[in-house]
Amino acid sequence: IKDFGAQAILFDMDGVLANVYYSYRQAIINAAASYGVTVNMSDIEAKKSQSGFNNDWVLTFTLISEAGRTVPFENVKQTFEDFYQGTSERKGLWESETLIPRKNLLKYLSSRYPLAIVTGRPKRDAYQFLELFGIGGYFKAIVCDEDTENHKPDPDPVVKALELLGVEKAVMIGDTPDDVRAAVSVPGGSVVGIGILGPNVGTEMYRKLEAAGASAVLADLEELRLVF
Repeated sequence: IKDFGAQAILFDMDGVLANVYYSYRQAIINAAASYGVTVNMSDIEAKKSQSGFNNDWVLTFTLISEAGRTVPFENVKQTFEDFYQGTSERKGLWESETLIPRKNLLKYLSSRYPLAIVTGRPKRDAYQFLELFGIGGYFKAIVCDEDTENHKPDPDPVVKALELLGVEKAVMIGDTPDDVRAAVSVPGGSVVGIGILGPNVGTEMYRKLEAAGASAVLADLEELRLVF
């Protein structure tokens, strides 16, 4: 790995900054089960390794539909949200999320480069996580689901982050092939995609990140200290 002449570092959130194994991933499993569909973590990882499943509402709806259940998308979305956000009867799964990198790594990197987040999360969920762990101040730009019409693997969210930071060249760190595809498809090839193996994923993801165009695949974000 090298710095690739980057002027900024962009991060995906889920699986990179946030461990969502017991939150978003579990919400998919619980929502599907509500409609009589059994889904496991390997089913979810298989979908995440494909293109077009950055949005967990869409992923959940697809898994339910593929199992032969006909349920309106809005119903699936609401069921998912009830598990993730919580209801008057139960706590939200978002409370189980943990911060993956050490705070001092983010402090170090932000002292050397402008940092940004490029996530498919709705703003509410993204800012809730940043506030929970007190890391919002390290990032100069945050691009969420609502900020662009097109989403990863389309490059628009990455381009939006570059515009907000006022830079042309960057590296984008993500845990799915769609993160890498969004980075490497920015016009002019000005963004380099770097993969990271998120928590609880198999080694098959390493190959798929490389196939999507990752210039490097990290096992731990601490490796960034060696370069940046």
